[in-house]
Amino acid sequence: MELFAEQGRQGLNAALQNEQQRAQNAEAANASAISAEESRAQAEEGRIEGKFDGEVGRIDGELASEVTARQSADTTLQGNIDALSGAVEVDLASMG
Repeated sequence: MELFAEQGRQGLNAALQNEQQRAQNAEAANASAISAEESRAQAEEGRIEGKFDGEVGRIDGELASEVTARQSADTTLQGNIDALSGAVEVDLASMG
């Protein structure tokens, strides 16, 4: 009877060791997969941030160019208004 009990314990110990090894292997595989995913995600985030920063820089440049163009156009418009106002004053003065 003790022989059967000993064989049963040995069988359980072997099964337990097998399960322990399987679990450790699975944990190692999971850790590796997590590490790979973390690296992939960080690289993708860097790529996205680079594209975003480039787009923001492009928009900022276009905005600055547009502001400069509008300021120049406003100056030209004011000059035209001033010139026409002066011409109208001269015409009105000559009529009167």
